[in-house]
Formats: sequence, C-alpha cells, structure tokens
Amino acid sequence: MNIKSVQFKWGLILRHFNPTSLVKPKNYQSFQFSESFFQENKVDLEIGSGVGWHAITYSKCNPERHLIAVERTEVKFNKFKNRLEHHQGFKNLTPIHADIVPWTVHFLPDSSIEKIFIFYPNPYPKNPSARFFKMPFFEYLLKKGKENLTIHLATNEFNYQQEARELSESTWKLELIQFQELTLKSSFNPRTHFEKKYLLRNETCYDLIFQRTKQK
Repeated sequence: MNIKSVQFKWGLILRHFNPTSLVKPKNYQSFQFSESFFQENKVDLEIGSGVGWHAITYSKCNPERHLIAVERTEVKFNKFKNRLEHHQGFKNLTPIHADIVPWTVHFLPDSSIEKIFIFYPNPYPKNPSARFFKMPFFEYLLKKGKENLTIHLATNEFNYQQEARELSESTWKLELIQFQELTLKSSFNPRTHFEKKYLLRNETCYDLIFQRTKQK
C-alpha cells in the first residue's frame, strides 16, 4: 500500500505519511526493547491507555501476551503508574508516556504487533483529519502489524464508527470481523472509565474488531 493522495466521500484528501520529518525528542521517556523481544513474545499495543483500567485488566487476564500501553497525557499517565504500583507482578505490561506517532516511528519495528486497541479516541469534531482512520499515519501504523493484525475500536460516537468501517474496508483493506452495540442493559462490564460513564448515561457504545485481509 502506497497512498499519496486519496479523496473520500467524507471530504478528506489523505496524503502520504512522512516519518523522516519526526525527530526523536531529547527528553523522551521510552522503554528500550531488545531485538528479540518481538520475536519471543505475543505483543499487543494500546493507543491512549488513559489511567490504565483496560491495560491492567487485559494483562491480568492474558498472561501469555505482552501489552504495550501508550498514553500521551501526563496526568493520566501518572495515575496509570500509581494504579500499576498497587498491582504487583505484572511482567507482561509496559506503560509508555509518549505521543503514539513519534514513538511508533522511533521505537516500534515493522511486523511486530498482533493486536491494536483504540478505545474511545478523541473524535476531533473540529479537526476530522486528526481521527486515526483518516490520518496518513494509519498507513504507517498498519506496517507495524503482523499478518494476522487485528484492530479493536470502541467509541460512543455513531458517526465515528460508521466512518471507521467505511475507511477500513475501502482504503485500509481491513475486514470487520466483530461488531457489537453495548448498552447498560446488555450486562457488559465496562473496560474503561469513559465506557462506564457513557453506559451509565444510557448511551450506546460501539465495539468493532477489524482484521487485515489476506492479500491474494
């Protein structure tokens, strides 16, 4: 896939992502993985992990996998770290305080991730081009996934999930393999604070899993 410019019916012109323009910050806080780490482990990535509710629960329930949880906001990341201190023995969870775009460029190898979680991302109503599925960076992010890559999206925004479904199929060649509408009546256990808040407000949340389609 080599997208230079694509016009969507959503009014977006997607331009090619240029990773060489991103300089690694001097004060970057990162975890240096060994060259063999991604070969020896089943590694997943959570983008925007917030205060770590889902990250900690997921790691606890999946001890055979390793989750890298990236959070950009300092306040939320500090709460994540404090929460993690009360859960001892998590060797399969690595919290990262960083912006996902430059961190991916400088620290994440190609074909290294099996699952990507994007739970309740900012819908950017005034800046639609900043949404993940509309970002040129999304093409670059897909290269970091293995052949069986899945992307798990959750949102309370109907238009966001509808847009993501269209772009995933038409542009990113991803197949929707699971779709659920979550409500308070469905007895679903919230995974994040945002999800709990939306469900308690009797909103419908949308849970989608996309998978990379096999190239013929």
